[in-house]
Amino acid sequence: MVKGLLASILGGVVLLATAGRASAITVSVDPSATWLGYMNVFELPENGGAFVYGEPWGIPDLTATFSGPVLTLGPNSVNDPNPYWYTPSGGPGSTGNKNMEANMYVEDSVALVGQTVTFTGFVQANTLVEPYTSVAFIKDFSPSYSSFNTITVPLAPGPFSITLETLAEEGRHVQYGFATTGPNVWITDVGPKGNVQVTASAPLDPADFNEDGFVDGLDLTAWKAAFGQTPAGDADNDNDSDGADFLIWQRNFAPAAAGAAVGAVPEPSTAILLVVGMTIIGRRGLQKPARS
Repeated sequence: MVKGLLASILGGVVLLATAGRASAITVSVDPSATWLGYMNVFELPENGGAFVYGEPWGIPDLTATFSGPVLTLGPNSVNDPNPYWYTPSGGPGSTGNKNMEANMYVEDSVALVGQTVTFTGFVQANTLVEPYTSVAFIKDFSPSYSSFNTITVPLAPGPFSITLETLAEEGRHVQYGFATTGPNVWITDVGPKGNVQVTASAPLDPADFNEDGFVDGLDLTAWKAAFGQTPAGDADNDNDSDGADFLIWQRNFAPAAAGAAVGAVPEPSTAILLVVGMTIIGRRGLQKPARS
């Protein structure tokens, strides 16, 4: 009886602990997700920087566009000549009269609530000029959107990863995405202001034959196994594995390591003989001459 009661109590404790434990969920830059737009409009810093208003905007109006897996974020452009938006008025060469915080995001009010949410991605390039900035964020809003917890990271070239433990409260809203901030730019003047290009992960190097994110000796092993057999060692997209692919691997390998491993860059035919010869020696070993 006592043992049964104790087991029930312990079981209840385990269930409570499990129920209160947040799950870890990772999200990334998925072009197939439902992305939304929201624009917050502020006065320029030199005009006090006060918040003016915020409202949903279309994704292209932010501006933000997907091309395959690559998301490009740029400064906002309102094509309205009204002096409200530009000084002295809208047109080529005009000066933006409002500071725009363009938010492109995915919102989840179910699966991400009460969880440990990690948002990851890879910034291929950031050419924005001052005063334009772009950050990745996770925001955990109250049910009324009147307050929120957030974490952000500037979009510097390379990988990014941020994590936020969201509150387990019914009706909350979790958003993850990007905020690009800066003055309005007339549409003909956007180019020189730069942009940001973001993807889910770093593009694979063509010489990363085993697709582990590194160009190293393991890729040489994969190339040797594929040589003349399959396109698994194909770095130049000609659908075969040959000496030209070896040369691409050698150029993309760390220079010091490549020099120590294979010396000066040989001609393709020499590279083939060298590496195939190394493979044969490695498999058979050195044979001693027969005794006379």
